[in-house]
Amino acid sequence: MSTPRVVVAPIEAVTVTEDRASVQRCASIDLPAGITRVRIEDVSPVIVDKTLRVCARSSSSGVAVGEARVVRRTVATEPARAHAALVSELAEKRRECEVGASNVKRLQAAIVLLQEAQKCVAKELAEDAARGTLMDVAEAKRATTAFEQRESDAYAEAHAAIRAQRDLERTIERLKARLVYAGHQETRVVASIEITLDAKSATKTDLVVEYIVPGACWRPAHTATLRGGTLSVTTDGCVWQNTGEDWPNVALKLSTERPSLGQKPPTLFDDELVVQRRSDVVRVEQRNEAIQHTGLGGAPQARVPGIDDGGDVRVLAAKSRATIPSDGRPYRVPALAMETKSSSSLVAYPELAEAALVRAVQTNAGSAPLLAGPVDLVRESGFVGRTKLPLIAAGEKFELGFGPDPHVRVRREIETVDEEPGLLSSTWIGRSHRVRVHLSNLDTTARSIEITERVPVSEIEKVEIDFDEKKTTPKAKPDADGFVKWTVDLPARGRASLELRYVVRRHRDVVGL
Repeated sequence: MSTPRVVVAPIEAVTVTEDRASVQRCASIDLPAGITRVRIEDVSPVIVDKTLRVCARSSSSGVAVGEARVVRRTVATEPARAHAALVSELAEKRRECEVGASNVKRLQAAIVLLQEAQKCVAKELAEDAARGTLMDVAEAKRATTAFEQRESDAYAEAHAAIRAQRDLERTIERLKARLVYAGHQETRVVASIEITLDAKSATKTDLVVEYIVPGACWRPAHTATLRGGTLSVTTDGCVWQNTGEDWPNVALKLSTERPSLGQKPPTLFDDELVVQRRSDVVRVEQRNEAIQHTGLGGAPQARVPGIDDGGDVRVLAAKSRATIPSDGRPYRVPALAMETKSSSSLVAYPELAEAALVRAVQTNAGSAPLLAGPVDLVRESGFVGRTKLPLIAAGEKFELGFGPDPHVRVRREIETVDEEPGLLSSTWIGRSHRVRVHLSNLDTTARSIEITERVPVSEIEKVEIDFDEKKTTPKAKPDADGFVKWTVDLPARGRASLELRYVVRRHRDVVGL
């Protein structure tokens, strides 16, 4: 089988969904008549093989696409090459160490033989001298000196071999220590796409390759800038991807589609009903419940994991081409922009924060909805904070908070008193609550502030909430959710105080309050 021809097919377009991405590569190639095998290298190794689609478009209709497959192989990384070099060097040093050990043993054995030979020569010379047969004393002295020199040379050579052997052993220990840190991520997987094309005649064709990869996602992120009476909102797509291939200068689309959602019905479980005796004691508990709504009014909004698109698939196109490296880091890509008129006011929720907050109310003047997501708040002075938005439909009114007003001080005091039960109402126990809110304006300009407090709302007959309208600051009554609101006009350097009173009464058999 012939080697496939390598073609360059850069990434042209990417559509990122909630948890994956659809990648499109394009290449223009010249095909000879007959069958040609081409290969696109350096693609993501995590391609979902069954999603691979190849289309050949040419001026003539004589190009057919045969087999298209993803080929993966394992290659050595730079740390792996360093690891292999260390392993090779270690093996070589070990061989040298084995040879050196044999050399040391040989030299030590030679020294022993020389010592034995020298003893034999000395013994023979002594015997010859005792018998009077020693003919030449000078020759005997030269022989003895030669043996001593050979022994000295053998000792020196043996000591040099031992030192070299110890150096080799230290080198081997250092190489072993380096191997501990050099062998991580020895290999990596690379992939390529091999395609078989059949052309009836020589032609030029445009090859389009599409596939889906996991390891990519996006979320909307907004920036709201308030200047005077105008609010501008820009929507960016914050994109993450670690697919193994970079996306350089691509046409990027951001979709809220969820292809991972299946059609499997939920698992059903048995719901057992049992009869039990009703308790004589009514046990209740206090809880804080957020009033959830869309924008500034409407039906409660359900929490949807991921991107909240209101049930309709939205596709945002990036304003310009983007480059998203495969490093798992977030990259913001501009997608939408909207500008609308805004009205600002001061509001205070002393129970939550002792501050007067700047609230901006405006309408979504764009043609597309604002997707749910975080919002960076910017004013003339710069970045002032961060909040979040629910899904805001086109033409819907919504509000944003731009932090506290530094010239207004808010202080809240709460006092509770348990009432003594009377003779006629001994079955009921009451607790009186008094809430005071003190406001101060430190600026030379007057301020108008909307104050919101709340009283509890009872859900059972044996717990009653009595709102004391006479002792409460006038022109304020709780609504159906228990919220009490005042509008206070603070003059320059002025002060004001508000008071809220209510009594919580419970039956004696109610516990938990």
